[in-house]
Amino acid sequence: MKAKGIPNVVKPTVGMEKVITYKVTEEALLAYLSVFGNGNIAHRSLGHASMVGKRRPAVPSSFFEGVVSFMVGNYLPGAGCRVLREARTVPGLAFPGDVLTVSAKVTAVDNDVAKIMVTIVDQHDELICSSDLDVRLPPVSMRSFPESLPKVRVRQIGAKFEALLGRATTLPSVVAVVAYPKDIEPIRGAMLAHDEGIATPIFVGDEEKIRTVASEHDVSLEGSRIVSVDGDERVACDIAVKLVRDYCDQGIPAILVKGSPKTATFVKAIIHKEDRAKGLATKAGGMLTHGLVMDIPSYPELIAMGDVAIVPHPDIKQKEAIARRLTALLRAVGVREVRAAFLAGSEGVSTAMPETSDAKMLEELTAEYCLGEGPLSLDLATSSVRAERKGFSSKIKSAANLLVFPTLAGGNFLYKGLEIFGDAMSAGVVFGADVPVVLVSRGDDAEAFLYSIALAQMLLGSGEYAKLA
Repeated sequence: MKAKGIPNVVKPTVGMEKVITYKVTEEALLAYLSVFGNGNIAHRSLGHASMVGKRRPAVPSSFFEGVVSFMVGNYLPGAGCRVLREARTVPGLAFPGDVLTVSAKVTAVDNDVAKIMVTIVDQHDELICSSDLDVRLPPVSMRSFPESLPKVRVRQIGAKFEALLGRATTLPSVVAVVAYPKDIEPIRGAMLAHDEGIATPIFVGDEEKIRTVASEHDVSLEGSRIVSVDGDERVACDIAVKLVRDYCDQGIPAILVKGSPKTATFVKAIIHKEDRAKGLATKAGGMLTHGLVMDIPSYPELIAMGDVAIVPHPDIKQKEAIARRLTALLRAVGVREVRAAFLAGSEGVSTAMPETSDAKMLEELTAEYCLGEGPLSLDLATSSVRAERKGFSSKIKSAANLLVFPTLAGGNFLYKGLEIFGDAMSAGVVFGADVPVVLVSRGDDAEAFLYSIALAQMLLGSGEYAKLA
């Protein structure tokens, strides 16, 4: 549909006036702060706002320059004008959610220059801003088309994980034993966890290599310990597992972190089939599953999912274990209402798609600890808009915060796609060992290690991991 646009005013007269309303949104404020690199935390944090005398984070005064520009550029005089001079005062404060009344009035006209007074008041009629402008008038009639501008969506990348980290700092710290770190990301991630006060890192591997890599990337190892190992990655993993066992025997909370070894080597050290007493899967019979939590900027809350890394084709028993463990993970990070979706290619049970039968059975099997629904396709599990279009009524309101996949491949494709194309962040842990185990992809960065360590620490500190034993 062709836009009509807003006609400009080529020959305004004294006393001509235009009044519009403008709602200050959180998204507009974040876009403004991001575009101009304004890092003043008083505009975003309640605590910092109160320190400078504001009852809540306020809009910066320079934001109103944009509101004034919106008025004169679109309405009076509109398209084709140019501001030559502006004297602006901002006696009041505005906040996200406020509805502003913006008034522009022509006070004088001299040939092709008009004097325009713009005032902005809030919904309580308190004066927020006034601007006295000299504006060169547009030479010809034309229209502005604000609706044709690119649609900009602000993504707060990692905001939900930052809140998670704040919760982690209130719980007891753990010893994080990092097996065979030879790349910078696990080293940096463990040290970030140390800096946040949630973990004390112990690196198990080639000491010279660890120190060299850290030095090359300006990462301080102060506060950590290195257990030097001359052998290969399996030797390092075995020693790391023994260290964790020893700490647990002493009553010291500890977790195991996969550094840079191959996943198969790492898992073999945990299970240790040759002598299970030397592994870390002594209590759970070696049934390992992987749980992931994702911070997706376009999704309103953290979402847990599994299995994406260990169990390729989970049976009904393993799917129930995955759901139970992911529920514990969400409880550990403070989620009160767990809404699980058991995914399949269709929302109806079909003999041609065995996973649909499993999904239906899981509704009953998980009823004691979460609100579950299945079978569900991904869109019906997570999008109320799509569910409404399809005429589907969901008992979890198409707002799942826990996804159980029918296969590892499907989950792996989704979470990596979200990271690559959707600016999502992930953190992952392995369940089924005697302690939580951090396992992230080789392609993940230091923040993934940091948040995964935080997940493992919160599982221990909240007591949720112990309940699974």
